[in-house]
Parts: sequence; C-alpha cells; structure tokens
Amino acid sequence: MPTVSIQRSPQGTYVYVARQDNTVESRPVVLGAAEGDDTSVKDGISVGETVVVDGAERLRDGAKIDVPIQGKGSGGGKAGDGGAKKKRTR
Repeated sequence: MPTVSIQRSPQGTYVYVARQDNTVESRPVVLGAAEGDDTSVKDGISVGETVVVDGAERLRDGAKIDVPIQGKGSGGGKAGDGGAKKKRTR
C-alpha cells in the first residue's frame, strides 16, 4: 500500500480505511518491508480495502469523506475542511 497512508501514534502504526458509506475508521496495522513509495502490510487490512492517502491528519473515526468519481475532476476528495484522497490496496 502507499507509504503515505501510514499514520503513527504512541500506540503504533495505523491507517484510515474508507467504509462503503464514505466514512473512515482507523485501523492498526503491522508493517512489513518497504520498497519505493509502497510498504507491505502483514496484518490489519485486506486486499481490496481502500485507505486514505491524503488529508489523514484532519480525520477522526467516523469522519465523512467525499470521493470524486474516477475520471472526473483533478482527483481528491474532502475530509472535514480539506482534501482526503483514498486508494484501494493491492
């Protein structure tokens, strides 16, 4: 997954996972190896889940995000008063 999606706190590493209702939940993750702009995840998310890659510093559990329709606009949605982009994990 994109390394930029990884957040750090005193409790450990986590990511914001987008739910189908366009809200987010923080999820603890166990990281694996990093290569370039990507980091593998050993535990905490599944293939196909969508993580926030931009604007996570403005999020809290349950925050609503706006996600543009792919192929329209310049990309990126909004989280609170700023942009939040999300990316599906591989």
